[in-house]
Amino acid sequence: MEKRVRVATGFALLASAFSLSLGVAAAQQSVDVSMTAQNGSGHSGKATLYGEGDKTRVVVTLDNPAPGPEPPHVHLGSCPEPNATPLYPLSSVENGKSETVLDLDLGALLSEPMAINVHKSPQEIATYVSCGDIALDDDVTEESTVDSVRENAREGTSDELLKKHERDRQRQ
Repeated sequence: MEKRVRVATGFALLASAFSLSLGVAAAQQSVDVSMTAQNGSGHSGKATLYGEGDKTRVVVTLDNPAPGPEPPHVHLGSCPEPNATPLYPLSSVENGKSETVLDLDLGALLSEPMAINVHKSPQEIATYVSCGDIALDDDVTEESTVDSVRENAREGTSDELLKKHERDRQRQ
């Protein structure tokens, strides 16, 4: 009997930890990804993922734009060499910029290790020119998540909360 209680408690703690990480993702309406140049491309920069309800807007901005399209994707795994099979294609980087709206919430992109990978061209898809790991900001804490949940409960919907946080962030 005591062993069952310990196992049940272990599962409850594991479920709480997973729920907390997704709660942090929901409370944090955007995630910045540092893009690192690869293969001498000079294509460093950043990607920003914006939670927009049940969708996520991904904006990629790279230094030293290439003359043609550079296809980016979200891959499982981490840089410098994430899994070769892309999970989510993004709009091609043109003149150093790409913007895509994915049909999944921000928490889904933070649920396991993932990376944004930019390829040299459609013809040279095996050559990576930039890569960045998708992760929560270091300054997000359990306390700020709990505060966000409380604020959400007072204010109503999470969309309202996201809009308020975006306004507050723009003022800083």
